[in-house]
Amino acid sequence: MRRNDHVILGQERSMSRCTRVWAKFFAFGALCAPLFPVPPAAAQTPAQGLTAAQMREDLAVLGQTWARKDRSFTPEGRERFELALRRTTTQVEGMHPHDFALEVARLAALSGNGHSAAHLPAMPSLPVRLWWFDDGLFVVSARADHAGLVGAKIERIGRASPEEALQRVSQFIPGNDAHRKVESTPFLTNPRALERAGISPGAETVALTVRDRSGTRRQVELHADAEPARGHTWEVLLPEAMDAPGRWVHVLDALQVRPAAFRSETDLEYEWLSSEPRVLYLRSNRIYSVDEVRLDLKLFEMTMKELVDSAPQAVIVDLRYNMGGNYLNTILFAQALPELVAAGGKVLVLTGPVTFSAALVTAAMLEMHGDERVLFMGEVMGDEPRFWAEGDLVQLPHSGIEVRYSDYFHDWGNPCREAACLWATRIFGPKRPISLAPDVRVPTTFADYARGADAVLTAALALALDADVGCAAQRVRGAQAARLATPAGRACVAR
Repeated sequence: MRRNDHVILGQERSMSRCTRVWAKFFAFGALCAPLFPVPPAAAQTPAQGLTAAQMREDLAVLGQTWARKDRSFTPEGRERFELALRRTTTQVEGMHPHDFALEVARLAALSGNGHSAAHLPAMPSLPVRLWWFDDGLFVVSARADHAGLVGAKIERIGRASPEEALQRVSQFIPGNDAHRKVESTPFLTNPRALERAGISPGAETVALTVRDRSGTRRQVELHADAEPARGHTWEVLLPEAMDAPGRWVHVLDALQVRPAAFRSETDLEYEWLSSEPRVLYLRSNRIYSVDEVRLDLKLFEMTMKELVDSAPQAVIVDLRYNMGGNYLNTILFAQALPELVAAGGKVLVLTGPVTFSAALVTAAMLEMHGDERVLFMGEVMGDEPRFWAEGDLVQLPHSGIEVRYSDYFHDWGNPCREAACLWATRIFGPKRPISLAPDVRVPTTFADYARGADAVLTAALALALDADVGCAAQRVRGAQAARLATPAGRACVAR
């Protein structure tokens, strides 16, 4: 095996002469504004003295500036927005600033477009972090004094089942069902949002009914923590560093070796899972660089070093926990990769509900250029092939809340011919209809996640090796823990 330990390319500073030539050729990528927004830091908490007059002025800016710039509304959606805006304007007297922020989020969500959203201020949150798995809603992390809740399944939040609570907080979240589910977890631990959605009666405490890991069903009452929520949705799946101040207990703390997908956040990381046949696994959590070396150059360097001289049988591209960035970084990589696999080989793209924006576009471009060589595995992505993006932020003058508008159209399931289509989508988008649905659906359960098993990657490797799932699981565990020297590992490699 040429490489069985993972390499973070962001830590490799040397660039070949060929890469420097590439940099000059593709320099336009650095000149373009990001085609998709990077998830922002939370806005500052609105001043507690925000007056009704100031709120009305903010709502006027929302209606007269933001809504006029945002082109994602349908005519019916715009009518609903204008009606709701007028109603909210009459109800702000005595409204708490956090309730006002939630109202702004609700109004923006009427666009129905995942990119057109309000960036909420930091608010008090419950001392637990939740995530949706195929088998329900679970506590993945908790403050140390609530460590006994880690791993518990949520059975009720206040008056509602988790599914009912999801439906009610979805009023604050634009986008498709998968995206709303991903973005719901900060709202489900926000007492103010739960109160406003009619789920819990108070803005300071919330009653949870849980079934803990011993199987015991119990009710706990949690108080809001003044500390802002940790992580942006999916990042709650990653444990904090062991020496982090005020570190919270995490369900993965017991694992000696974590699955690659949950090691740490990265722009690009790769490793060989098999040397014969050659199977490369690469993952990315963002379509932009985390350092001064551009992501398109990192992808080019990896391609030159690992793929050009010896074609792999399969490449597994893991975009499951990638919310986007700038797809100019992946255009040429997506064109080239399907041509670099061996005859009869596959590009297996792992997707899920977090896969959004430029990550969805990258998956679409791989499908466009790979055709039958490309398979999607995992779950439905966090947006539809047709959506609105680009745009910019409008900051409301008194609350400081920022709301993103979207002003260019994308269609990554069909040729984009509408007048509002972004130029890059016209040029680099599909020339024929394609599907972005999973070819092979593989769910992620809490039981698998908690024990460090990656069912999606295991299924992909089994397909790449034409092997049974048990053997593929051994290879995944072995390669990622550098344990292929074990007898079981040797037997699996020999197959």
